[in-house]
Amino acid sequence: GESARESQEVFLLEKRCWQWCFSPFRFVLESTPSGKRPLQPFLSLCFCFGVCFCLGASMERKVVVGLFVLIVAAAWAQQCTTPGGCGLNPNADTLTSVFQGLGGTGSPGAKLVAEVVARDLQGSVFGGKTHEAMMALRSHNMATLAVWVMDTLLEQEGYHLEDIVTMRANLSVLTSEQLLALKNILFEFSISGFYTPYRNLAFRACEILLFDRVVEGAAKSYVSGNVVFYAPQLAADRSFAISSPMPPIEGAPGLNYRPSNPSILATPDGYIVLLRAVNYRHTHAKDFVSDSPDGVFRSRYFALLADHNFGIRGRHEVSLRHVRRAVLPSTRFRNEGVEDARLVAHGGRVWFTASAYDQSALSRIRMVLCQLATSPDAAGDLRVTSWTALTGPNADVDEKNWLPFSDGTTLHAFYSLGPETIATRLHPADGHWDPFSRHRSPLDLSRFRGSAGPLPHTVRGVAGLLTVVHEVSLRQDGGRYYVHRFVWLAPGRNAAWTVQLASHMFYLDHLGVEYVAGMAPAHDAPQVLLTAGLEDTEARMYAVSLTTIDEMLRPLPTIG
Repeated sequence: GESARESQEVFLLEKRCWQWCFSPFRFVLESTPSGKRPLQPFLSLCFCFGVCFCLGASMERKVVVGLFVLIVAAAWAQQCTTPGGCGLNPNADTLTSVFQGLGGTGSPGAKLVAEVVARDLQGSVFGGKTHEAMMALRSHNMATLAVWVMDTLLEQEGYHLEDIVTMRANLSVLTSEQLLALKNILFEFSISGFYTPYRNLAFRACEILLFDRVVEGAAKSYVSGNVVFYAPQLAADRSFAISSPMPPIEGAPGLNYRPSNPSILATPDGYIVLLRAVNYRHTHAKDFVSDSPDGVFRSRYFALLADHNFGIRGRHEVSLRHVRRAVLPSTRFRNEGVEDARLVAHGGRVWFTASAYDQSALSRIRMVLCQLATSPDAAGDLRVTSWTALTGPNADVDEKNWLPFSDGTTLHAFYSLGPETIATRLHPADGHWDPFSRHRSPLDLSRFRGSAGPLPHTVRGVAGLLTVVHEVSLRQDGGRYYVHRFVWLAPGRNAAWTVQLASHMFYLDHLGVEYVAGMAPAHDAPQVLLTAGLEDTEARMYAVSLTTIDEMLRPLPTIG
């Protein structure tokens, strides 16, 4: 907090100093109505002298002398740019002249700045190309100056970066070409701003570009890979490991299954947690290796019964051995068991959806709906008593990440939250596709993938549903980063479920492979409990206050 404020004060001081620097040059380069400024040539030469020494100095004495002269000239320039002074404010042409003058000092940094303004940003900022020039500044550790140049030239058009990214600016008067040019500037700001005190605003600029349908291709991919480094850690009230003994891997002495991706459901007695156990390893969600001698990737599930304080009262393996189901062996995958189960209560019973690899004649991943027994069998296992393969809109695509919920009479699921928000009814009898709500947002929600929820949640008196989505960004080495955000939906036009609010993206423990697979209301506090797997080697629970979530939720950023 204090250091951030100090950094911002330094940045603003730097900007003011550059503003001071423009006036003396303008006094030399431009005539004035009175034509009587006898000290301008002398003071401007002093200023040039100071700049030359500061930018090109190689000896400490030169730096001191240059700074002294610079301060004297800047102090006089400040008087000329304050109300009641000379009343001169720099415009784009002035900036060009100033930076061309600086370019003549011989300093590589100054030449780059001169090139930025003279070649790429001269005249209307909406008519220029900024990428090469801003990239040159960043490569010479001049990101703060790059941001300042962008903001100052936008100011000539009547805008400020802060007003634009916080959606306070009126951009309705801009043409489509001007909006596109503005988005190019935001793209540069989303990169340069990371290294400046305006980092939070640059994070916001990244998200504007992510949600913009016009931004696509290489630019969208670049922002997608860059934005994760802005993401903050989720402000959880507490977190702890979800611990349970892991069974040994068959045929691999000394190796055990690893905990991963738990789901959670609140019950009158406490909670049920479905804890996934896996027999494989990976590096950054690539190069997956099975520890089983036969190379098969196996997932097993264990139902943990916990009290209100999360004390474990019982542990039972979830058994598929006795349920009737058709098996269609896959030719694409070597996977056994179901993956990424998500719990839901309906009709007094416990159900879950999951991904299965042996339910498609086309060797596609398919969603299944399962019902759990109410009590363990004689072997201590918790049997799956019913199994239904669910049908999606297209049999020739892999189906994952459906989010089940119940309205008390019917089972539903969010089939997708983006690019189109689709809710479907779930039919345990035959699993047929039955969508009842569809809405396509004008924004780009294609990165949203279902993670957890939904839970009933009211925002400002409006009843809706709270979910968690995950987003995937590629690493330079081909691996993946997983980040999350809260998303709130409410009935919109034609009563269709519509994404209304979303939080900024966040990570839980570290920037890497994290996967939220469960969300439930806490029994004894106004909190939401998130359950997540970390790197497919650890399972954790995070308690987040409802107040924190409400403060994070806000309209999706857009500039039109």
